[in-house]
Amino acid sequence: MSRGFRRGVWTVLFGEAVAAAAIIALSPKAREAARPYLVQGIRRALALGDEIRGMIDEAKVEAAQIVRDVDVEQVLADRH
Repeated sequence: MSRGFRRGVWTVLFGEAVAAAAIIALSPKAREAARPYLVQGIRRALALGDEIRGMIDEAKVEAAQIVRDVDVEQVLADRH
């Protein structure tokens, strides 16, 4: 995927987001209709953040265990 394509996709998505925000800001009916979807989106984003945080914590524990294992192997190798 070329950088130009990615930049174009982000530009389109940003433009659509700005247009949607303008419509929601200007129209009370659109705001009322969009509210449940916005709440659901925020909940999903927060859940995703929690999931990523958990994965990072697990990766840190595993990395620390790898470092400990390597240190033990080096100590055992130095004894021989």
